[in-house]
Amino acid sequence: MISLKIIGICLLFIPTIVSARTWTNTTGRKIEANIVSADIDSVTVLLKGKEVEIPLSKLSEADQKYCEEWLKKQDDAEKDEPEVKPAANGEIKFDGKPLIAGGKVNVYNYDYSPEALKAAKKHLKTGETGFRIGIAVPKGFDPSKPQRVFIANTAQNNAKQTQQGNTAMAGFFSKQCVGKGWICIAFDSNLGRPTHNLDLVSAMNKFSQVWPQFKQWKFVSGGFSGGGKAAFWPAAYMLKNDYQLTGLFLANTNQDFSGLARKEYRISKSDYKKVSVFWGTGRWDEIATKATGDEMKKSLKKRLFVKFSGSKS
Repeated sequence: MISLKIIGICLLFIPTIVSARTWTNTTGRKIEANIVSADIDSVTVLLKGKEVEIPLSKLSEADQKYCEEWLKKQDDAEKDEPEVKPAANGEIKFDGKPLIAGGKVNVYNYDYSPEALKAAKKHLKTGETGFRIGIAVPKGFDPSKPQRVFIANTAQNNAKQTQQGNTAMAGFFSKQCVGKGWICIAFDSNLGRPTHNLDLVSAMNKFSQVWPQFKQWKFVSGGFSGGGKAAFWPAAYMLKNDYQLTGLFLANTNQDFSGLARKEYRISKSDYKKVSVFWGTGRWDEIATKATGDEMKKSLKKRLFVKFSGSKS
């Protein structure tokens, strides 16, 4: 019997969970939601536990200006990030490629091995030939030292989000992670979020190949809403393969998928004995409510023999 405690990483995200902005569309209708990402055509917000994409043309002039300023701040932050920081043996690299520190999500693309393609052929989408890795590291990052790693999982509520995948959305977590000294990683197939685990296995193998101590680092798998649900699968994989999984971050998550993930990787309830869990939501969330939180606690206690020390709502 173990306690699910509010793990250290929750301190990074609680302000995002409990605060929201008022948005107004061209007809005057208002909603309360947090901004997740934006581009020149649309903005994605976290609304009632789901990521929703809204065309800028449907929002008020004030909201459009807000998005414009938000994008400018993101661009300015990118410009202010330090260049590759020299290490003892030169600049930081990942697999021979520059690794820029300070919150930027560095993306690397790889082909699947012929053996992997053959093994997963029936599960692959048309045109799916490889995987991509996203990595954000703090300033002064030294892979020879023990590290804390957050695995970013994102929701896929529509085709665009599925295509963008975890690597495109990892910036939602990365700056807050590296600000606390954590590494943030994400992975997808070359076509986005897959329906298999070939990207997960290939990414983990690549990390271990480049950083030999990777498997001994401490890991938290997590996300918001559907990303929290998806977080159970990397967690189960790591427990199956003796990684140091220490936590699950399940923000605005209203369903417990631990049983499905545990069944897929054939691990036992006792494998979770050293894993802490944070579950939280905002008062405005009508999907991931306190009631669903109580159900999550009940379900996790039953499926993982765990005990909650508390939740936040």
